[in-house]
Amino acid sequence: MRVVSKAVQMMWMAVAIIVGLLIGCCVNMATSDTLTHTQGERAYSVACVPYTGSPATAGKYPDTYASVDKRVANQTAAMGAFFPPECRTPLVALTCMGSFLRCQFNSNFPLFDVYPPCRSVCEAAVLGCAAFFESQGVDNMLPDCDMIDNSTGTPFPAFPPDGTQCIAMPPDMFVPYGEADCPYPLKYNYDAQDSFEASGYDPKQMCVLPCPNPMWSDAEWTAGVTLTLVGNGISGILSLFTAVSMCLMPGKRRFPGTLFIYIASCLSVMSLIVAFFPIISGGVTRMACTRGNPPQEVTFDNAREYDGAGVPCILQGVGLLYFSLASILWWLALCLSVFEMVYLRRSVQLIRQWHLPYHFIAWGLPFCAVIAAFAGTAYGAVPGIPWCFVRGSEWWSWGLFYIPVAIFLIIGTFAMTYSVYRFIKVRFRFLNRSGESIEQVVRLLLLLLVYWMVLIYPWCFRIYTLVIQDKMQRSHRDTMHIMFGAGGLAMCVCCCSSEVLRLWLNIIKILFTHSFRDSLEEIRVHAQHHLAAIQN
Repeated sequence: MRVVSKAVQMMWMAVAIIVGLLIGCCVNMATSDTLTHTQGERAYSVACVPYTGSPATAGKYPDTYASVDKRVANQTAAMGAFFPPECRTPLVALTCMGSFLRCQFNSNFPLFDVYPPCRSVCEAAVLGCAAFFESQGVDNMLPDCDMIDNSTGTPFPAFPPDGTQCIAMPPDMFVPYGEADCPYPLKYNYDAQDSFEASGYDPKQMCVLPCPNPMWSDAEWTAGVTLTLVGNGISGILSLFTAVSMCLMPGKRRFPGTLFIYIASCLSVMSLIVAFFPIISGGVTRMACTRGNPPQEVTFDNAREYDGAGVPCILQGVGLLYFSLASILWWLALCLSVFEMVYLRRSVQLIRQWHLPYHFIAWGLPFCAVIAAFAGTAYGAVPGIPWCFVRGSEWWSWGLFYIPVAIFLIIGTFAMTYSVYRFIKVRFRFLNRSGESIEQVVRLLLLLLVYWMVLIYPWCFRIYTLVIQDKMQRSHRDTMHIMFGAGGLAMCVCCCSSEVLRLWLNIIKILFTHSFRDSLEEIRVHAQHHLAAIQN
């Protein structure tokens, strides 16, 4: 039974070391369920192969290594995941060799010889792990290489000198990869072990985040790119249709009707930006990924490499940040204008005085955000999303977009809520007005509500993922569907009144019954008559 007692002693020594380290290390285990399992398999397969065929498995000795096997596998998984390379390999060797002792029968059956780890194994662990243990404040948990084993009543070294009855660490033993090398290693390779074998277990290659991000499979990435381009194409066409329709109606080219034109124009330009830069780059993947091997996500620092192949990605991020903030600010201006008209009952002439300040704010503040992102070199490809934007885990990088959105949403929500309340309260006062006037007010309030929903969803989901830090695939997918695809649809549905449809019906009739030159003149005359009818 000497082997069993010594194995138990070695096992508890390993348990004490690991428990002390895991208590001292401030390691984020939020996503370590899958990580620990997979990383444990790698460390276990490379370094920790339990002894099989021990005499303890015979019927005369009921004790087995089964519980030790499972416990040490979990311990070495934690070591392989979170310990630095210089400490990881010798400590895994010490733990495995001390828990699964080598046994060899001698001539005096049923006795057998036990081969514990040699002193060099313990000294290698102390040398490699001393700095890491001290940095975590658990240097007292380092193994004692001078420890004496007295479990059998005969004192002998727990770690005998090399060349005696002990086992030295294999010279080719290597635990190749871990959390200490690069955070969240599972995200770096979609196909798990195959990627490590293909790279020859090269840590420099294994810890490089490939592009596209392996959080999506190839089929999912292709589907996301297709949906993004199709959704933005439809959104851009609808937004452009709305903006052109209002420009053809003289009554809409005056404040506050111009606010609709600005919002629709910003949405149309955003959709154009999403589709244009991938086209000139040869696809979304070529725009968002470098030309290196392996390809990496484009950042502000590597965008100039390979003859500036990443510059379109940076320009797309600049355009999306600017026009998205501009559209939100014009939405806020529309909310405030409606609040003044419906709740405060101010005249259009008085509200029109804010038109020029709105221009300075709506076009100026996004420009300041663009400059701030340039100063912080925050532009680049966003992991898991088929377009470029402001990237980075620092609060200020994502806050350049989400903090203004939060402020504008709060102000716009109060203004919109009071406006809707006022409209419902005095709805009977609209009975003496035409149905078209009531329709315009209802569509205006509906536009504010729908656009508010388009903005509030990704903002709330961003806060959710920041706090919970899971469901990242779902949040990215839903954000892709809503942020750029729904804006143009909301504008078209809420702004295309029966008046707009009649205008386009007349334009189509003119185009089919007149020559192109005569059609332009007829459309101009028709627009003037339409304006005169509105004024009368």
